[in-house]
Amino acid sequence: NLERRARRNDWTDLNWLFHERLYRAAGQPRTLAVVRTLHLHAQRYVAMQNEMSGREERSRDEHYTLLRLCEAKEVDLAVTM
Repeated sequence: NLERRARRNDWTDLNWLFHERLYRAAGQPRTLAVVRTLHLHAQRYVAMQNEMSGREERSRDEHYTLLRLCEAKEVDLAVTM
């Protein structure tokens, strides 16, 4: 359905923006380029798997936890997620 596809596209775009910020902060431009390429090829499958497995809520919670850890500068905990 078109609405579901639009939601999935929104999620993948926002997910990439979130993770790109984290990768960019690492100061590793070549690694970022590799991860960006992998993301572009895998994003639709990751989103579909989250949706089909009912993992969307867990994924959202994990992202909020990661964000809070980053805000608190708890780098060691954040990288273990």
